[in-house]
This record gives sequence, C-alpha cells and structure tokens, in this order.
Amino acid sequence: MEKTLFDLDEIIPILKSKEGSQLIYEISKILKEKRKDIIEKCLRYLGKDNLIFFIEKTFTIMNSGGIEKKKNNYNFDVEKNINMTENKKSLGGIFFYLIKKQSELPKNEIKEIFSIDYKSRRDRKKMVKKIENMNIQI
Repeated sequence: MEKTLFDLDEIIPILKSKEGSQLIYEISKILKEKRKDIIEKCLRYLGKDNLIFFIEKTFTIMNSGGIEKKKNNYNFDVEKNINMTENKKSLGGIFFYLIKKQSELPKNEIKEIFSIDYKSRRDRKKMVKKIENMNIQI
C-alpha cells in the first residue's frame, strides 16, 4: 500500500479563506469526518487559528506514519494477522485526539466538546454489559 502524503500548502489557504459553517464543512471534508457537531464545538471553544494549528499537526503526524489505535476488544482481533496500517487512527481521530490531549482547554470544556461522543461510548458499554449479563446460549 502506498503512503498518501497530505499537502498543507494546498489545504491551509482554503481553510483560512472560510468562515463559520463553510469552515466546518471544509474541515469535515478534509478530515473525512462526519461529526460536524463536534468540529463546530471545537471551533467555538478554540477559535479558527487554533483549529487550523491542530489540523496542521494532524497532517504532520499522518505524514510521519500516524498514531496507532488503542488495542481493545472493539477493534483488535488477536486471531488475525492484522496489517498495522489498519490499526491507525483516521485523520479525524488524530485531530480529536490532539484537541483532547494537547489543547490548553480546561477539562470541563473538553467534556462539553465531546459530550456526545462520551455519551455514545457510555451507552455502548452499557449495552455490551447488558448483553454479557444475559448469558445467552446458542
């Protein structure tokens, strides 16, 4: 598989020329990220310049090989020989990871930005636990 390099010189001027919903649309398109609501919250809390800074960092990391996903029950199969490229975070995943880990936002604002994400994860864990407790025999 050939490694795709991302051209920041092409992307950044496009982002700098956009505002509001057009900027959110461009970011979601560039990052191939469907969660526009979270991107909108990031824009509101971080501002345009900081958002562009994190996009630059995202592309730099991706061009350097990316970031591996956490190995957990949901995305790691021990029995299969998994190609490492399949265990890398997506562009959107790296972008959100950087905002969570490297922005100077207080924890409560990070929680507000990702509240939908945290809720869906919590709901998914509850569902898995409920299914495990059912002890269904096939």
